[in-house]
Amino acid sequence: MSGYTVVELRQLLAEAQALLTNAGLRHALIGGVAVSCHGQRARTRDIHILVAGSPESLDLLATMATTVGWRPERIGAWHLRLWRERQYADLVLAEVELQAETIDHAEILDVAGVRVPVATPEYLSALKLVARRPRDLRDVAEISENIPDLDVARVNRLLEPFGLRWQHEPGEIVPTIVELGEG
Repeated sequence: MSGYTVVELRQLLAEAQALLTNAGLRHALIGGVAVSCHGQRARTRDIHILVAGSPESLDLLATMATTVGWRPERIGAWHLRLWRERQYADLVLAEVELQAETIDHAEILDVAGVRVPVATPEYLSALKLVARRPRDLRDVAEISENIPDLDVARVNRLLEPFGLRWQHEPGEIVPTIVELGEG
């Protein structure tokens, strides 16, 4: 997937931020762009934003987005995709405590010239370790490589409700995740 230019990313983030702020919804940037805030990879055509709200909140966002030129696509009760030409923003409702806490603990960072709430490295790592997709695991390895003082103990506390533990080894290419109760 090809990445954004800085101008495209700035426009997409600014418009999504304005939309969510105008709707009064708390949120946090997650996904590849958030990883780039804590690492180096950002080759993506989309942004992912975790939103504190309800399915009705996504209906409101879809209506608001249409009035400013976005084409909304409802993926499910918890997921709204907003298209603008070849770019899109995925807005995903926080459904579990880890997701809600991710929003609560987000840091305001400058991303491509736009100040947005971004998941901290520990919360972003925990979300990606729970997902366990190959790309997510590579993202966690990149975050831990770029942030040597990553609080792995905190990540593991965040993983406990899911019955998981990260057996972190510096320099690991793929994080090792074990289910609690296993050796």
